Amino acid sequence: MAASLLAEGTHVLHNVPRITDVSCMRELLGSMGVRTSWVGPTSLEIVVGAEVVPEAPYELVERFRASIVVMGPLVARCGRARALPGGDDFGPRPIDMHQRALEDLGVVFGDLARLHRRPRRPARRDPPAARVPIGRSDRERP
Repeated sequence: MAASLLAEGTHVLHNVPRITDVSCMRELLGSMGVRTSWVGPTSLEIVVGAEVVPEAPYELVERFRASIVVMGPLVARCGRARALPGGDDFGPRPIDMHQRALEDLGVVFGDLARLHRRPRRPARRDPPAARVPIGRSDRERP
């Protein structure tokens, strides 16, 4: 659902469960100017207009952990986003890996979780040193 923020147009998702998190995400997307509606028992239509509000209101994200998943698409599309980390009572679930990934993409975290994309691309991290043979099975090796 969050990925639909990346592109203007009509997106239809199938096999969507009618659970609380989906209802909360529909409300969050609605606050950003996105329309959602059920078009079948498990099909959800998401209509994203030319303009998207790059802000996730805290009163919505405090109910579930959606702010972190909408940050990337909002920054990618709008160049900025504003969202405070939300949560639920399920227990601690760190978001540091999400924050590092966004930083690797050039996101700068500012006051009140206001995000901005840097104008330049960050340096790429070196890939892991693991070597995996491609195209041969273990039996074919000498």
